[in-house]
Amino acid sequence: MSARTHGHSRPASRTYASWYSMNARCYRATHTEYHRYGKRGIAVCKRWRRGNSCAFENFLTDMGACPSTEYSIERIYNNRGYSPKNCTWANKKVQSNNKRNNRRIKYRGETKTLAQWSDHLGINYNSLCSRFTKGWSVKRTLMTPIRPHKPYRNSRNSAKVRA
Repeated sequence: MSARTHGHSRPASRTYASWYSMNARCYRATHTEYHRYGKRGIAVCKRWRRGNSCAFENFLTDMGACPSTEYSIERIYNNRGYSPKNCTWANKKVQSNNKRNNRRIKYRGETKTLAQWSDHLGINYNSLCSRFTKGWSVKRTLMTPIRPHKPYRNSRNSAKVRA
């Protein structure tokens, strides 16, 4: 398949841009994200690697077109390279929960990131962070319900309202 027949060349489609950037992050030392990818050993499989005459076509065949502007290429296992078995299209929320620097918390046999626990329990993420910062235990952090806030009353404002 030639560059003219896949329909993903210039102007660059989202799929082509993802493929191109994936290769650049892993192999171009001047790329701003190289230190997070190529420098730490993240590689692109030979089938998708730039320089292979059918690399983009192989990538397109294996991954399909990027579903929408909300999605980008995601490695399922962060310490493994880009390959058909380790990649998927994912939105930002999914990708944020798959970052290396996430704190994973295990409670009652379930392991989730703090953001996932926040969604699961309906407790504000910043409240959970604050509880951990204060030294609360995992159980207390996750199982203490949020107290409703009392409305703030300023004595000067109260007097104006009554007048």
